[in-house]
Amino acid sequence: MANAGGRREKKPPFDKLVQPRDHFLRLMQELDTTARVVGKSRREIAAAVHTSPATLAKYFRGDREMPNSVLVDICNELGMPKALARKIAAAVLPGLVPDETGSWPPRFAPGDIALLESISGPAYFAKNPEGRIMATNKSFKEYFPWMPVPSEGNPVDMPVQLFTNPGARESFGDSWELIAGRSAMWLMIFCPAVVPAERMAEIFDLCRRNPEFEKMMSVMPTEAEFSDIVLSVKCPDGVRREHAVKSLGQDWPDPAAWSLHTMTCLEP
Repeated sequence: MANAGGRREKKPPFDKLVQPRDHFLRLMQELDTTARVVGKSRREIAAAVHTSPATLAKYFRGDREMPNSVLVDICNELGMPKALARKIAAAVLPGLVPDETGSWPPRFAPGDIALLESISGPAYFAKNPEGRIMATNKSFKEYFPWMPVPSEGNPVDMPVQLFTNPGARESFGDSWELIAGRSAMWLMIFCPAVVPAERMAEIFDLCRRNPEFEKMMSVMPTEAEFSDIVLSVKCPDGVRREHAVKSLGQDWPDPAAWSLHTMTCLEP
């Protein structure tokens, strides 16, 4: 596409979506199976969404793309809970739909905290996508003693800490730009979809105290930059070692669910 000056605009360097049809076909199969389980015939479903049984069959086979309005009507007809809406959207647009996890005050199931403490490296539960810390394990506290303790009146967001707390630079050293940049990308792309505007404004205002935040916000990421990363982290003994960072979400979008973030040391 050419701009007003006649120059061609450079497209953002996003990776191409690989085989999105497979995700859509799986969704169609799941909807068809759900209809049979709840005792709804295809004729009944077709009548409910104001289409013909033949057209509905084409949707389920993937011969014709199902309009979003029909998809919503089918989900309503099958009595699917609204909690599944994000999972359905993620099947249509895989990798582009963020989940909102966690709650405050945190509500942990039996064994959640024990699981957190069983992890040898730094680990924490977070409310995503804004990265609000809900609980940390003993190892995390030893690695990052500068991290404030979260409370209802004092939210502790990982992006804010990375950009404003001097301890972050000390802990991550040369890896700081990598983890901070990844955090800025996440705020820019995923948070506006689910985080209230007032909360987003508060997080952005805090992060902007660091002039590097705006620069990182202007960079368009590739999908690969959201995958697991390796950072050089200062350990409690003062030695910097490489750590693999992983984020593990829950499949079921329960409002009380959390995301688990871990750092595993790769060196002796």
